[in-house]
Amino acid sequence: MRVTTMSDVAIVGGGPAGLSAGLFAGKNGLDAVLFDTDDTWMHKAHFGML
Repeated sequence: MRVTTMSDVAIVGGGPAGLSAGLFAGKNGLDAVLFDTDDTWMHKAHFGML
């Protein structure tokens, strides 16, 4: 079964700007979806791989 949901904001990229956009969207009551890959420096920093 396929489930489709709608978001107010689509954010592409999980770097500093994308994460900030997600935070501000959430703080302002918007539903946001963030698209990112797992090989960005933010993911590496989060998991201690730098």
